Amino acid sequence: MIRAGAIAKKVIQELEDMECDTTTGCTGAVADTARATFAGRTLNDYYTEGKGDGLSFQELEGFGLVTTSTPIFQKHSIFVHYAQAKSLLEGNLKDHGNGMSPIALDECRSLPIDFNPTDFEDEGGNMVLWNDKKGGKYPWDQRYFQEGPFNDGFDPEYITRYAADSANTAASYATGHKTAPGMMSVNLYEEDVTTIVEDAMKCGKAAGVISSVPVLHATPGSFVAHSNYRKNGSQLQKSFEKVNPTFVAGACASIYQPSEEHKNKMRPNGSLSNQWTLIEQNENISAKVSSFFYTSRQTIINYNSTEKYYS
Repeated sequence: MIRAGAIAKKVIQELEDMECDTTTGCTGAVADTARATFAGRTLNDYYTEGKGDGLSFQELEGFGLVTTSTPIFQKHSIFVHYAQAKSLLEGNLKDHGNGMSPIALDECRSLPIDFNPTDFEDEGGNMVLWNDKKGGKYPWDQRYFQEGPFNDGFDPEYITRYAADSANTAASYATGHKTAPGMMSVNLYEEDVTTIVEDAMKCGKAAGVISSVPVLHATPGSFVAHSNYRKNGSQLQKSFEKVNPTFVAGACASIYQPSEEHKNKMRPNGSLSNQWTLIEQNENISAKVSSFFYTSRQTIINYNSTEKYYS
């Protein structure tokens, strides 16, 4: 995605230099010029090595090839799109509540699986950074598009063993801890780890999240809640109440939104009504506006009493 973003920025800049309206599209002679300019181009016409440029953070130093996942293999299986959602507790994350499973044992069923911070799996470590011999130095390695097998150690399935998801990626940003796919701001033993939002509030600062997706979805939710599994709605709601951020706003009704019970707590006379204002969409507001979202612990303009969406 980083590469795609940088390429898109370069393409947009080229189009704007041609005086193309990148909002509505190129027309007339400008469109002809654009077609001629980009005809025959491939990804190789853009950067295929290094960190690239075009995005602000690509000007920073200290880049490295890393993965935010920490793979814990209790039992090998056929790898799919993401690395396995495993912690250091027994079983799959989706099959037990937060921390509600015994410590996982090794293959001999005698000793706990331990966290080993060694960088390379071949040396017994599970704090794997990235093995560029097995996975290629860059995601666009041409061998991913070629028929194997390969005699240089390259394994096209290696990348699927360490692919992160939005839950543990956001949790890594929010807490500084590596976990595994599906986990939100808990460690590998499924214990809560403090997020930057919680740290900020401890310092007396206002903190929270504003998102275009549900606030308890994996990415924003990892900053304001803790759960061993991203789809554990009950755990996420309980944790959110405990964290109690200063402000959150989100959109899109889904399973990640609070339950009716939780919403009732934030409605007038509910147990959380003195802390939260729940804004809900009424029938006169465009369907493009989200169903409801949390707001700050201060009174704000309600959809039902004004034409304004928020203030």
